Amino acid sequence: MILLDVIGAADSSLTLTDIARRAGIHISTCTRLLRTLEASGLVARDAATCEYRLGRKIFTLAHALERQLDIRALAWPVLQRLTDITGEMSSLAMLHGDEVMLIERSVSRNELGFLARPGSRAPLYCTAAGKMLLAHAEDELVDRILAGPLPQLTPTTITTADALRLELAKVRVQGYAIDQCERENGLFGVAAPVRDVASRVIAVVSFSGPAERINTESLPVWTEVLCELAAQMSSQLGWVDPEETAQNLGETEVMASIG
Repeated sequence: MILLDVIGAADSSLTLTDIARRAGIHISTCTRLLRTLEASGLVARDAATCEYRLGRKIFTLAHALERQLDIRALAWPVLQRLTDITGEMSSLAMLHGDEVMLIERSVSRNELGFLARPGSRAPLYCTAAGKMLLAHAEDELVDRILAGPLPQLTPTTITTADALRLELAKVRVQGYAIDQCERENGLFGVAAPVRDVASRVIAVVSFSGPAERINTESLPVWTEVLCELAAQMSSQLGWVDPEETAQNLGETEVMASIG
């Protein structure tokens, strides 16, 4: 970290000797550490001058941080609106390794609501947010989760690869995911995707609470509102709805023919 600070503070590339001197590290130790940083892409070495500068991985990480901070700011009014409508806890979650991590939340006004704190993690196969992320994840991750194990946490937990595969296909078709008390008895949740400009599902917005309060005649309305709010948030991140684009193109062609 000291070496990254030294290189990042410089106005131009630095030699090995300069870096070791500014960092106060023995040159042999500095050489070993720089090799590790270079291998990870955090530092780059010019082949001609042998001088060091920050690597492209720094830019990637900075861009990721900016995206995550922006998405939390965008999500906050959405979560508040969702909680106002449903009366339950609303959450923003993202993929974290082989799990789903809660990034932000709006707490339920109901005293009997289920609480989870930002930073808490949960399995992908048995939560609404997790299933939505898994339904749009890379094949490698999907295969790893399908390979199991898939422990049965409640009577409704999906525990076989075939059943989970069918569930993920259903999620992709209907555009939302439901946790029917699959992770915790009595805890019901619904999740919708948040997409970026490249149509990748980068996060999930959801609401959750006791099944007796959510799995009612209000559920279809709340689910529709959830999907609309998630789509609005996606639009703010640059996503364009393909159906809306096709509709606009059709209207343009009709107007052109009339003209």
